[in-house]
Amino acid sequence: MKVKIIYLVIAITLFTTGAASMIYEVTLLREFTLLLGSSFYSGAIVLACVMMGLAIGSYNIGKLSDRIKNPLFLLFSIEIAIALIAIFIVPFARMLEISDRWLLTDAIIYGFGYFGITVTSEHILFLYAFCVLLPPMILMGGELPLSIKILSQSTDSIGGISGYTYATDTIGGIVGSLSAGLFLIPRIGSIASVHLGGLLNLIGAMTIALYIVSLYKEKKINQNIKYGIYNTQSFKIIFIAIIIISLSALIFGYYKAESLEYTTLRDLYSGQPILYNAQSKYQSITVIDHDILGHTLFLNGKEQISEGDDEPYSEALILPAVITALSANNSKPLNILIIGGGDLGGVEVLTRFSEHQINNITLVDLDASVIEVSKKYLTKINNYSWKDPRYHYIARDGYKYVKSAIKNNKTYDVVILDLPDPNSDILAVFYSLEFYNLVYKIIKENGVLGTQATQADWVLGNSSYVIIANTLKASKFPIVRMYHQYIPSFGGWGFAIASKKVDPLNISKETINNILKEMDTPTHTYDAKIHYALFALPPWLVKNIKEADKINTLDKPVILQ
Repeated sequence: MKVKIIYLVIAITLFTTGAASMIYEVTLLREFTLLLGSSFYSGAIVLACVMMGLAIGSYNIGKLSDRIKNPLFLLFSIEIAIALIAIFIVPFARMLEISDRWLLTDAIIYGFGYFGITVTSEHILFLYAFCVLLPPMILMGGELPLSIKILSQSTDSIGGISGYTYATDTIGGIVGSLSAGLFLIPRIGSIASVHLGGLLNLIGAMTIALYIVSLYKEKKINQNIKYGIYNTQSFKIIFIAIIIISLSALIFGYYKAESLEYTTLRDLYSGQPILYNAQSKYQSITVIDHDILGHTLFLNGKEQISEGDDEPYSEALILPAVITALSANNSKPLNILIIGGGDLGGVEVLTRFSEHQINNITLVDLDASVIEVSKKYLTKINNYSWKDPRYHYIARDGYKYVKSAIKNNKTYDVVILDLPDPNSDILAVFYSLEFYNLVYKIIKENGVLGTQATQADWVLGNSSYVIIANTLKASKFPIVRMYHQYIPSFGGWGFAIASKKVDPLNISKETINNILKEMDTPTHTYDAKIHYALFALPPWLVKNIKEADKINTLDKPVILQ
């Protein structure tokens, strides 16, 4: 009977810990995607640490299990240790965002420099990432060999118990990974999800503890010796105390997860009041009240727009493209498509045009939560433009929407791409040759594509900008014009216009002025003179564009390098 019970104990332990392990991995993969910028890099870091930790743990703890008399107690201790690590791992991972400010980082860089080795804070960040991830993974690596050791003491079928333990652990992992990605992170956030994983580890530990207590009650002396358990009252007390303390810490952490979220955020946005922070189904959304820039929107920890940036950014993105299209459409009202732009700043600029200039504005953005947050906290940016009857919102992935528009023969006079920078493989899709060629198919003959094109700054960089320029020039669009504008938070910022027939540099000043006069609301950073000035790129940027040889594609997202 005890043989069957120990199999059940190990099954419960491995199922719960397998689920917990995958909750940790999915959550940490997300956290390091936010930290390192690209899921390629973060995926490589997380998977390398997982495999390295499992290898180190399984080898060393596996050898240890052959030398100790109490493998059950060691397995119990490992589950408790992992559960306690779960309380701190996500907040500490987020603290790495400001690791470049740490004295330790400066000391490491100086130490390498002393030996003539050049390292940067980004290199040190990778080192910190390994240090955060390895300890729990090493402990997890010891779970399977310990379980096999425990079960092997009741049978000679090593192959059978190896398959049993691996299958149980894997089934738990499947449940944990699906739960984390589809339910936990979108609904309760990363920190609470990891704390829930810690509770699962604690359930495994409690299962082991109850089994050990049952051995004492039945006074199975030989069984106690077999599993290395010593029959002392103090030992029982230690078990109970450890479980109570660990359970209390995890429950406290779970219910205080929101406070921990805000604590880590306050470190990232030091000195700035946090107006809103939440995890949507797709990303983290934060709004702060910056002392200079005003209300500022962050997605996944990256600044998107602020009240101080809005006018120069939104007008530069929207007006050159729309006015170019209006100049070629013989007073016909335009049908506009915006992909992205959840802050609604672009919509606000579009609604300044009269109804006989623009009669329809369709905004496609996957995350409806961003729209709702913008309506509440970014009203100085969007000026309640969503109330305009010409505005329509569709909650859908932009890539899929464009493909469906092609299938349904939908066309637009202007397509605006107002998307986050291509700092992940998913976002890089919207800056790919294939996507630009899809957009080409839904633009009318006199239509225009307008897109933000990332940093175009002498000091801060322009590598992605020149790749976008080269990719657009390789697309089906025969006319491609790159331009830039100064944005307070970002310095020089790039934009692009692409079209089939219409050239934004062939519009007369008179035409531009006439279009601007018909608008219901005046512009602030744009007029006929500024229109041409935007396209006057400095010599160094022209040179970089001419020398660009990389094209961003779905197969080779070179824009991430």
